[in-house]
Amino acid sequence: MWHKLENERKVVLIKGFHIFMVLLFMGAVIICAYSAVTGIFFKLTWAGLGLVLVEGLVLISRGWVCPLTDLAERYGAESGSVTQYLMPKWMSDKAFEIWGAAYVASALGILARVIF
Repeated sequence: MWHKLENERKVVLIKGFHIFMVLLFMGAVIICAYSAVTGIFFKLTWAGLGLVLVEGLVLISRGWVCPLTDLAERYGAESGSVTQYLMPKWMSDKAFEIWGAAYVASALGILARVIF
């Protein structure tokens, strides 16, 4: 079925899924930050830590380019990025740095809570 879709439709579907995934990762970082600050842990805390860690490893291995960005561009998107739809330009240009720093700070906070 996928091969029968026009490229424009594929780009819309890929970008829609990409937006969902970015929101999922942002939510995971927020849950981790909440747990780091409050010391209240959920199953989602641990799932979020693992999910964002895996995504970080994927991004690092691909030179900080998301596979979904590449896929959307392969099917004709001028830009496969979706962060500009979710946050102001100043933040979307630095999304990996901002959300990555928030994740690392949260993970360190969780580690400190667990150890001490």
